[in-house]
Amino acid sequence: MGEVEETMRKLVSQKGVQGVIIGNFDGLAIRTTMDDATTQQYMGTIHPLLILTKATLNDMGPISQASGAAQSTGDLEEDNLWMLRLRTEKNEILIAPDKEFFVITIQDTSN
Repeated sequence: MGEVEETMRKLVSQKGVQGVIIGNFDGLAIRTTMDDATTQQYMGTIHPLLILTKATLNDMGPISQASGAAQSTGDLEEDNLWMLRLRTEKNEILIAPDKEFFVITIQDTSN
């Protein structure tokens, strides 16, 4: 079993996790533990949000924590979006982007 499959298996085995999707920044799902319709629904919603978030962060400039206050560092390579967390009435969506792809984890909030 490859490293990606093993990581996905570990994520899905966690209590409350409903599914995991790995996508690229072209909006395509590379791997998923969910059915096609559900995967496309999440990708269609999350991909534009992630692109907009990254563009907004680029426009703002990098931010670092210094003395408890956020300050721009001026170096885009230092600023990374590590995780975007969205909570709805039905579930919680965790989005972890990397340079070439992103991981979406959907969790049940009723637990």
